[in-house]
Amino acid sequence: MLEDLSAAARCRRWLVDLAAPWLGQHALEIGSGLGDYCAEWASQGRALTASEADPERLSLLRRRFAGDARVTVRELTVPVNETNDYSCAVATVTFATNILYN
Repeated sequence: MLEDLSAAARCRRWLVDLAAPWLGQHALEIGSGLGDYCAEWASQGRALTASEADPERLSLLRRRFAGDARVTVRELTVPVNETNDYSCAVATVTFATNILYN
């Protein structure tokens, strides 16, 4: 499904622009998947943390954003027993799926 959504560039850009004013200084993207949303926000000069629980997608994210100082990649699984100073948290997969299917 993520691969199909990756091709929906106009929809993604619309959602990226819709969320952008609320991201703050350093947002945490929950369930970054392929990293398409994170890449869009980073291209706007934003600092982000891309997170993923799936080991294969986490590895893909690490390769995709290697050397990009704007993006930190981390594993994020439930339950979360830590805190950090993120400006907001965005669950993009749920957000995008709800828009496309409702």
